[in-house]
Amino acid sequence: GLEHEVARNVTVGIAAGHASGVSTGGSDEARSSLDQVAVYGNYRMGGGAYLGFAANMEQARIRTSRLGFGIDGGSNLFGEQDASRLSAVGE
Repeated sequence: GLEHEVARNVTVGIAAGHASGVSTGGSDEARSSLDQVAVYGNYRMGGGAYLGFAANMEQARIRTSRLGFGIDGGSNLFGEQDASRLSAVGE
């Protein structure tokens, strides 16, 4: 991330991140990823008091594939989920 004092007593910043992974076992596989970005800042009023804010957005994905067995024999089982979240806070 980056942070910068844009004016006297005013600081803003931005941060971003990415994480991903793969898990396998035999013919089973799970893939996941997460992307995040945030912006934040504060205004220092003096005497230890400040006004602050933060906003965050994230996107998560997971995909799974596994071999299942039943009466009819083997079959491939697939699953997937996408989730998004946006949040903001001030203090």
